[in-house]
Amino acid sequence: MQRDPAYVRRQVLRMIASGVAVFAAWARAFAVDKLAKSDVDYRDRPKGRERCDNCRVWVPPDSCKSVEGDISPRGWCNIWRQAKMER
Repeated sequence: MQRDPAYVRRQVLRMIASGVAVFAAWARAFAVDKLAKSDVDYRDRPKGRERCDNCRVWVPPDSCKSVEGDISPRGWCNIWRQAKMER
């Protein structure tokens, strides 16, 4: 007994659509929003040589990939990590 090729194609497309929907729901569930300044002890002054503008997640001129709101280049927070040095 052979199946109609159009029927098989519809079944495959349904499975693909179902997989895409599951993946989209999974991606939304694990999406990480930016953290609040209070969550990371943000302050507008540096901690020694540690400053926002030499951190891995700094986005010039006044933003951060991980912390919400305006960020001072001279600021600091407890997720600060040294920016990789370019060679």
